[in-house]
Amino acid sequence: MRTLIITSALCLTGCLSAGNMDSGLDRLVGQPIQVATDRLGPPSGQTEAAGGKSYFWVSNGADLRVSTADPPSKFGTVSPTDMVADPSPTSSATYSQRCWVRVNAGADGKITDFQWSKNTGGCAAFAARLGGF
Repeated sequence: MRTLIITSALCLTGCLSAGNMDSGLDRLVGQPIQVATDRLGPPSGQTEAAGGKSYFWVSNGADLRVSTADPPSKFGTVSPTDMVADPSPTSSATYSQRCWVRVNAGADGKITDFQWSKNTGGCAAFAARLGGF
């Protein structure tokens, strides 16, 4: 049950961020690259591409560690003089919060297309910047 609640919460926030990222980046297509830098900040780097340039932004968010252990489900009695702990091994999973965004522009400096890492947790800051665009 706990796993379902955590998964649902992550999906809800993730889906909202993914929608903001996709629609926000889609609205950049056809705009001058300056519009992207105004929204996302200075790019982390750029490279020459066939017929234009690729600009990229990277957010190195901290990793998110989530417990995947089931809650204890043992029942029994404890005597007043004898108490034994039976701890379950702790299980966890680590999810990277790193995000990257690449925006490609043609020779005229206008945005032609984009890609992003689809890491909704790590891209939340970029999604927020694109949300009101």
